[in-house]
Amino acid sequence: MEQMAVQIGLGDTVKSLISKLQFEEAAELLVTTASLNYLDDSLRRAFDHEKVSRPLNDGGAVSFLPRIARGPILTTNFDRVLEMTFQDAQKPFAEVFHGGQIREASRALQLDQPFLLKLHGDYHDSEHRILTLTEYTREYGHSDPTNADLNLELPTVLGQAVGSRPLFFLGCSMRQDRTLTVIGRIARRYSGTIHFALLSAAELVPDRIRQLYSWNIRPLFFPAGHFKTIPEFLQVLADSIADSPTRTIRQSRRNSPAIPRKDLVFINGYKLFYFRMTRKLSNSDLSRLSGVDRYQLSRIQSVANYGAAKGIRRFKQCPRGVLTRLERALECWGQLEANKGDDFLSMYMQFYLTYKGTNASGTPRHTQLKLRFQTKVIAFDFDGTLTENLDHRTTWERIWVALGYTIEECSDLHRRFSRKEFSHEKWCELTFEKFKKARLKENLFRRIARDIKLIDGTRETLEFLKSHGVRLYIVSGSIRQIIRIVLGDLYDLFDEVKANEIRFDSAGKLESIEGTRYDFEGKAQFLRRIISDHGLSELDVLFVGNSLNDIYASRSGARTLCVNPHMTNPDIEEHWTYAIKEMTSLQQILKYVQI
Repeated sequence: MEQMAVQIGLGDTVKSLISKLQFEEAAELLVTTASLNYLDDSLRRAFDHEKVSRPLNDGGAVSFLPRIARGPILTTNFDRVLEMTFQDAQKPFAEVFHGGQIREASRALQLDQPFLLKLHGDYHDSEHRILTLTEYTREYGHSDPTNADLNLELPTVLGQAVGSRPLFFLGCSMRQDRTLTVIGRIARRYSGTIHFALLSAAELVPDRIRQLYSWNIRPLFFPAGHFKTIPEFLQVLADSIADSPTRTIRQSRRNSPAIPRKDLVFINGYKLFYFRMTRKLSNSDLSRLSGVDRYQLSRIQSVANYGAAKGIRRFKQCPRGVLTRLERALECWGQLEANKGDDFLSMYMQFYLTYKGTNASGTPRHTQLKLRFQTKVIAFDFDGTLTENLDHRTTWERIWVALGYTIEECSDLHRRFSRKEFSHEKWCELTFEKFKKARLKENLFRRIARDIKLIDGTRETLEFLKSHGVRLYIVSGSIRQIIRIVLGDLYDLFDEVKANEIRFDSAGKLESIEGTRYDFEGKAQFLRRIISDHGLSELDVLFVGNSLNDIYASRSGARTLCVNPHMTNPDIEEHWTYAIKEMTSLQQILKYVQI
């Protein structure tokens, strides 16, 4: 760019911009002063790979990369050096993605194939290249990297790369240019993934170290000015990888009889765990019933719940015959193979996260609590408690799918919240960003509500309770507007409804998501407030729920009733006082109400 600038009389101006790391502004100035064609022609002359002598394997730093890299490689370079190097080493990339192929790269990142992702395009592709400020703003949503929209396609792919595996930055200055600023923002989201960078010891100063560590990057230093040590370092790294114990293990596996890949299937560990636990079988029990080795059973039941694992790669593979034997033993034919629409339903995922490591048999309830009390308050959950839940989808999951997202995208936020990666407020904020991007409109709520049916006997039960002076409440993690639509005139029977609220402005555009304080642990807080405000005994209050986020209600001291359990173990008396495992009418709860 400096050479181009001199030829059109902008040498000093462009040099000044580059010294300030304003590369995109410099490219923009060249295009607006000269033309895009001038920039294209100059890039093609500078990077013409046909003029490069082959092979490139001359002992330089780049020649060691085919021995080091086993998976995806990312670059912002426009040249073809990496492609040529891997070809010369007889290890060509399975795919090379750039520019308009960024969506395909997103899918490929879930695999371990050695592919090249040219983040900012190729020198020969002016249509999809990212070099000028206008092009950068188009792909990142803003000229200021601190305000870049991380939900756009290119930042999303960067996020998948940064969050899913450790990166090794090589030949990168790691200065705070636009790309590194975006990578830094993304890296802070995935604090558990550590990256590395090879840098000059001249950078070994406190401020620089703090900056790198804030990006989760651990620097490896070579002596300042001694660039010849870089290939020496890479050779040591390549040799250590070749001699590592894991390589020996991989080699031994390759030498052992292998199951043909076509005979292997991914098994949904969430579902396998769910069906085993709800059938009250230990691993040993299921092993005896199915004939599957107990240790193999334990392995394939394990799910990778960390941030790096995505999609079907969270699950383990097993021979199809093993899957068939397990489905037969658990009487869940056709439900265990992964890669289905319900792979990441909250029902299965949250059950796994809550009960993994507990005893499958539980403690059966032989007697109900027998104390004299009068039921003065009943607080209900909504989804799956007052409503039928035939497909086990929550209201939130229905909205995500209706907006074109996948169940996994919805459940991933749920999972991360459950692992305490962020607060409920942050969860709402991230959901808001997704819904805004998808242009959520309020009229979608009526379409969603039409598919939600109240369980039989709801009207009769609520009117009976109200006529006998029982205070009624809803405390739910669902959405207030949808609850109102589904209940219709029954909504007015409730003294108070606590749920999340999605607000729209006068033009019907999404304005905010106001998260309820009274979900999960907050349910106990709400019940304690009701008990205190009305001067009640804890036994005067009955909470009716069905799900994992309802188990916290018991901490209030109130009696708890589990109905149609799908995401919780109703036999754990610490959580549930009573249980109706198959409730077909809400009138069945009256057995546990004393008026």
